[in-house]
Amino acid sequence: MNKYEAIGFRINALCKDKGISKMRLADKIGVSYETILRVTRGEKSELITEKLLEIFWAFEMTAAEFFRSPFFDRIDKD
Repeated sequence: MNKYEAIGFRINALCKDKGISKMRLADKIGVSYETILRVTRGEKSELITEKLLEIFWAFEMTAAEFFRSPFFDRIDKD
């Protein structure tokens, strides 16, 4: 798994756990719904790395809480 896939899996899981739709998340962080869909499919998106702080805030969590997930333990280190 690469870092973009891990971020996508984490966002998908948080949306489900917290009952936040992808459309609502897109609105909260100021990106298009299509961008969120690409990110949650694990596609590379430079824009989303610029929006990570806003993603943490949208889920009401810290960066440490966001990255404290088994998804990030599976990232290919290459």
